[in-house]
Amino acid sequence: MQDYAEMIETYGEYIEDFEISPFEPVYFILHNRSQLEKVFHELTHEEKIKLLAYDLKLIQNAKRDG
Repeated sequence: MQDYAEMIETYGEYIEDFEISPFEPVYFILHNRSQLEKVFHELTHEEKIKLLAYDLKLIQNAKRDG
């Protein structure tokens, strides 16, 4: 399994690329985020901040496109 920092970066990359191809990575994004939620209590403070920042970006993208 990837370390948590790598999982968070991968999640962020898919959110950044979401504008290019919104359909292909949706399953991966949701699966990856679900896995991170299961281990949220194990993340460092910095990892939690980064993850939540990506969550906010995803929400902003959804509001803009929705």
